[in-house]
Amino acid sequence: QIIMIKIAYLIEAHTDINRLIDLCEALILSGDVFIHIDKKNKDHVFWQKLLDYQKSKKQITILGKQERHYVAWAGFSQVECFKSLLRKVLDNPKQYDRFILLSGLDYPVWSPIQIQNYFENNIEKEFICGYDISTCKYDYQLRKIIYYHFFRDIPLPHKSMIRRIIIGGTMTILKCIGIKRKPFLKINNQDWHIYFGSSWISCTRACGEYIFQQLNNKEITRYFKTVYAPDELCVPTIVMNSPFKKNAIKVNDLTFQNITPLHYLNYEDCIWSYDENDFNTIIRANKMFVRKVISGKSEKLIQMIQRTWNLQTNIHNHS
Repeated sequence: QIIMIKIAYLIEAHTDINRLIDLCEALILSGDVFIHIDKKNKDHVFWQKLLDYQKSKKQITILGKQERHYVAWAGFSQVECFKSLLRKVLDNPKQYDRFILLSGLDYPVWSPIQIQNYFENNIEKEFICGYDISTCKYDYQLRKIIYYHFFRDIPLPHKSMIRRIIIGGTMTILKCIGIKRKPFLKINNQDWHIYFGSSWISCTRACGEYIFQQLNNKEITRYFKTVYAPDELCVPTIVMNSPFKKNAIKVNDLTFQNITPLHYLNYEDCIWSYDENDFNTIIRANKMFVRKVISGKSEKLIQMIQRTWNLQTNIHNHS
């Protein structure tokens, strides 16, 4: 029996049903899975396959229509999506010990037994990174918070010209008339520094409960609704201004690998996707998950990763 601590995997998905099912098949070997599907997904084939798959798996929970959000790139809807998943997990009668947020295009590099052992050995650690941008010297980071980013959640395609004109035009007008804010958030007469970190996090139950409670604070939501990419700012800020900070990861050097403690990924120019040629690099990185794997490209890589699980399990059984 592998299951030692109770893990809840929270998945934000919007496309590629085959990869999503592969991901679920891998994750249910070490925990239960809760899935949020972007409201703009109206693909009947996707839904049919997902619902058919769920019928045979008691470990899979799909959020209902009322719990789902139209998720916009770099919009506050991404935070709301995470909040809906948190609510679903916290309401579950099973008291999960560890919450792990993933995208539907992630895949575990580590075997189920390795994942379980790692969280057993890091029982109180919050895998949430925080880089203090309130006091940083990088202008491109400060711009995320001192300028107001309105209308990022309007339900238009991410690359729509109308969307870009509305968002960019509003920001330009506000900048021109000198409207901006301090790079701090005032909560209970305290100046909270704003922290940046990966949105792909893992936290303990106590920290998850605290984050959920703080996401109901109107001061916090009002501030983060008009920053750039709030999913990478809101939760890191909540945690790094809380008692959980001591178990979280303070980052002083801003690199992809530093702010993603559990993921191997690369966002330079675009979000990279991986195939079998990347296998050795991914294994050497020794991260728990890889992002992203896609249909038509990553199948062979997934098979190669699965073969290493058997080796890892054998090593564990003989140790």
